[in-house]
Amino acid sequence: MAAVFTRAKAYPAANMTITDLTADGSYPANGYPVTARDLGLLSIDSVQAYERTVQGNVAQFDVTNSKLKIFQTGAALSGLLSEAIAGDLSTANVFRLVAHGNPIL
Repeated sequence: MAAVFTRAKAYPAANMTITDLTADGSYPANGYPVTARDLGLLSIDSVQAYERTVQGNVAQFDVTNSKLKIFQTGAALSGLLSEAIAGDLSTANVFRLVAHGNPIL
């Protein structure tokens, strides 16, 4: 199963879309690939990402590689962040992506 993108809102006049990414159990190495089309855009200028569900993960958008990276912390990591691996996430993890760019009209 792959991550699922669901458009929450679009603000064409502000060149902004809000999209939810529902994770899956097979987090790919170096993050989930995200295309401009996944976000309802023709091109991406910036993306702010955060987790909507309370799972204690930190989301970061990698602009250079156009990927959403997920980092985790826990007792075994002594408070340090490490990138998630396959099996760490599930469909219970939903991430909100607030994107700016050239919108698809």
